[in-house]
Amino acid sequence: MNTRQEALLAWTFIVVAGLLCWRQLRAPLLSLIRPALTPIILVPVCLVAAWNAVIVLALYRLGFWNMSMLYDTVALVAVGEVGLLFKAVNATYDVRFFVKWILANFGFMVALEFILNAYPFGFWVEFLVVVPVASILFILAAAPVSGGLGARTHSVLVWIEAVFGLSILAFAVVRAVLFFREFATWQSLESAVLPAVLSVAFLPPLFAWCAWLAYSKAFSALRVFGTDDEPLNHYARKRIVCRFGIRIGALQRFQRTSAFARLRGASSQQDVDLALAETRVTR
Repeated sequence: MNTRQEALLAWTFIVVAGLLCWRQLRAPLLSLIRPALTPIILVPVCLVAAWNAVIVLALYRLGFWNMSMLYDTVALVAVGEVGLLFKAVNATYDVRFFVKWILANFGFMVALEFILNAYPFGFWVEFLVVVPVASILFILAAAPVSGGLGARTHSVLVWIEAVFGLSILAFAVVRAVLFFREFATWQSLESAVLPAVLSVAFLPPLFAWCAWLAYSKAFSALRVFGTDDEPLNHYARKRIVCRFGIRIGALQRFQRTSAFARLRGASSQQDVDLALAETRVTR
């Protein structure tokens, strides 16, 4: 763990401890944490953690993963994979969604996480300057704003944040070029490849999660807006699964068509079959 990571962990501990000790903020903090402990959120997060633990154990057995990669692994899982579970709720599940997921994680970990952490400053510079300034800029730039002066201020903060991040990135790149032999090591290559390996390994559970969301939404629409005939609804659900299978992007597009509206209003199995027969299943 380098000095930037140590400073970040130290500030995280200080902020959390301060919030818990400050009585006026303790109750709002707990009210924000409590919804995250519900099964609908906690179960997928635990499954993601368990899946990645299995992947990391397999990589460790193969000699690819070691404890020096723990920080990068946790950062990727917490920021990329867990965040994507909730982003996927309103996403379109086509090929581009999964390709962009891999590229975004690889870019985040390699360009920002790995390179920026390759040449950090001393601990006190990181603790007193880099981490606090970067955190404050990120919070202010991410805060919601509304027109006028607020929008102009937000734009200035975004530019300051970009200049600050690019300056640190440029410093790391220059150091990597000047000390290329120290940078171009087998450990560096493994750390750079790790995001791609974990991202590709996460595709199966991500696809299963997206499929569950897509079919749950379709079946909920049938139950809420469709007929009260449960045997007919069961037949419709079975025919939808047979029709679309793993083509969840096509299922999403089907839900926006008039054929799906006719499916919800079907009064017989023949009506269900006719509505599904009108649908082109491409992917």
